[in-house]
Amino acid sequence: MEDIIEEWLKKHPIIDKDKQVKDKKKRKTKKSYNKAYDKVIDLHGYNKEDAYSLIQKEIEFARVHHLRNILIIHGIGIHSKEIPVLKDLVIKIAKSNKNIEDFHQAPVKDGGEGATVLYLKLK
Repeated sequence: MEDIIEEWLKKHPIIDKDKQVKDKKKRKTKKSYNKAYDKVIDLHGYNKEDAYSLIQKEIEFARVHHLRNILIIHGIGIHSKEIPVLKDLVIKIAKSNKNIEDFHQAPVKDGGEGATVLYLKLK
C-alpha cells in the first residue's frame, strides 16, 4: 500500500498554489502601454480595500510629482457577482477625489472598458 502512495505522489507532487500565485505576480511582465500615461496601475489580484489604498496613495504620489494622468487597469469584472467591483471603485474615487479633474474609459488598445484614465488637476 505504501508503494502505491509513493508512486502516486511521484506522479502527482504536492504543489503550493499560494506560492505559485505570489511568484506569478512577481514575474508578471508589464505590458507596454502608450507612453502618454505618466503612471500605470494594474489592480488585477487586488481586493477592494487594498485597491482603494493603492489608488489613493498613487493619486497623492502623482499630485506631489506633478504627473498629469494615470491609467488604472481594473479589469471588466468577470469575477464580480453583480457589478464590476474594482471598476466601480475607480469611478467612485475619480468622482470624489478633489485632485481628479476628469476621467474616462481607456482606449481599446490600453484596456478599453477594463481600464480608466484619470486626469489630475494641474496646480
